[in-house]
Amino acid sequence: MSITVDSNNTVYDSRNNCNAIIKTSTNELIQGCKNTVIPNSVTSIGEEAFYNCSGLTSINLPDGLTSIGKWAFANCYGITSIVMPDSVTTIEDAAFQGCSGLTSIVISNSVTYIDVSAFGNCSSLTSVTIPDSVTRIAEHAFSNCSSLTSITSLATTAPTIKGNTFQDVKKGGTLTVPSGSTGYGTWMSTRDYYLGYYNWTKVEQ
Repeated sequence: MSITVDSNNTVYDSRNNCNAIIKTSTNELIQGCKNTVIPNSVTSIGEEAFYNCSGLTSINLPDGLTSIGKWAFANCYGITSIVMPDSVTTIEDAAFQGCSGLTSIVISNSVTYIDVSAFGNCSSLTSVTIPDSVTRIAEHAFSNCSSLTSITSLATTAPTIKGNTFQDVKKGGTLTVPSGSTGYGTWMSTRDYYLGYYNWTKVEQ
């Protein structure tokens, strides 16, 4: 599959033979395909840009990318890993929801908020590292990540979460946090759907 915008189009382009549609004025990639190579000049991935692109198996997110829009990579179940540059500050609703082939991810050091269902239903996800820049994690952000057994949070003050942020993770996992950190008691609560409910263990290091 290929995507090409006519060279006379003044609103959209497919620069560098990237196999995508890019809004020229904002450098936002609004439609991609399994053969897309994201140009370094792209600063945002638009809403549903790769939605349901089951043939997409890998994607390189360029340095300079700042935001990943709603449902941008939702249901791209062929993706197994994501390398997220530190320039990314925003991961919107359900950006990677249903990426059932994704096994691990390290989130950008510039992200402060992980939005609703951002990684929900990533059923092969086994580990995630949350940087110390994150202060809030929304409801269902990692719900139904049924293989998730390892979370490393680098913040000394725990990000705020909801009761269903980690709903239906795998039982018996490990939460690793910095030594002397505070606020993770909420994460480890035995109330419904917190990590303690699933018999997780907290380790400080």
